[in-house]
Formats: sequence, C-alpha cells, structure tokens
Amino acid sequence: MPHRRDAERGDVKGMVDLEGETMVFLKVRPGNVERAVKDLRKNASVRMVQPTLGPHDLVVRGNFRDDAALRAFVKEVEAKDYADGCEALPSFRQWVREKELEMPLVGWTLIQARDPTAAMKGLQNIAAVNRIYEVPGQFNLVASVHARDAPQLMETMTREIHKLEGVRRTETLMGPREPENR
Repeated sequence: MPHRRDAERGDVKGMVDLEGETMVFLKVRPGNVERAVKDLRKNASVRMVQPTLGPHDLVVRGNFRDDAALRAFVKEVEAKDYADGCEALPSFRQWVREKELEMPLVGWTLIQARDPTAAMKGLQNIAAVNRIYEVPGQFNLVASVHARDAPQLMETMTREIHKLEGVRRTETLMGPREPENR
C-alpha cells in the first residue's frame, strides 16, 4: 500500500511513496508507435513497453519512487509530439507468478470486479495469468494474460476470466510479448 513519506527523513511533505509497478496506458498519434517505444525504453523507470491493439496503443510498466516522479513522467510523456493521451494506474497491490509463462501473445486485461480481492484470488488460479495489479479507477484490476495465439487468449477470457465470481466487465488490449527493459 502506498504510504506518506516521513518528514523526519527530510522528504517533501505530502508525497506518496509508490510500491510496486505502475501501469501507464498511452495513445499514440498515427505512425509514431515505433518511435514512442524506442523513446520510452530510454527512461530508467520504465520496465517494459508493449504495443497493443485496442483503445490504447502502448502499455508501459514502470517503477516510480513516488507520486511526484509518476506525475513528472506522465507530464513528460504527454508533452511528446507522438503522445495523444496517457492514463497512469499505480498499483495498490500486485501479484506475479513465480515462473511466468513465455507465450508470444499478451492480453492486458482491465477488469471491473465487485470484489477485487476475490477476483484477484480467482485470477491467480488461471494458468495463463502471469501478473495482476489492483489499481484505482473505472477498472480495479489489470491482468497480464499470456497465450500462444488470439483464439487461445479469447478462450481464456470467455471460459475462465469472465466466469470468475464478481467480474462485471473486461476490456483486453492485445499485443506481442515484449522483453523486460532491465
């Protein structure tokens, strides 16, 4: 859980430390995805940049020390001529499978759940799910779902994720699996 920095440590009052990774969903102006990926990968806080199909063009996973660093990153990205919109979702809690699947396709699934804790537990039992983030906003979970192809991803979504207790709705951004930056 994020927490306030100690004034005793000399940190700026009111900053919130971020624990775990933050998901950033980015819309990119046409013809600029490759340039955006190359540029974003240069940032030391960025762990992964993945092109996707869907309402956002890129998914960025990063580690930002506090909310000020995240806001600065978002402001910097939004000022780029390739950016057409950006949404940052810091995680309150996250889960990562010990031995992650290495399938060629990844679906970043945004999930609206009545009970995020129960849905997160259910997602952990689905073999294709590698990562889960509890985030603020319209969707309260983001899951990384791996598959060998689009039909297998669709099967996991309809036969497993949509049937979880409390899942109200999902939206999936699909793209090729990308290597970690670091």
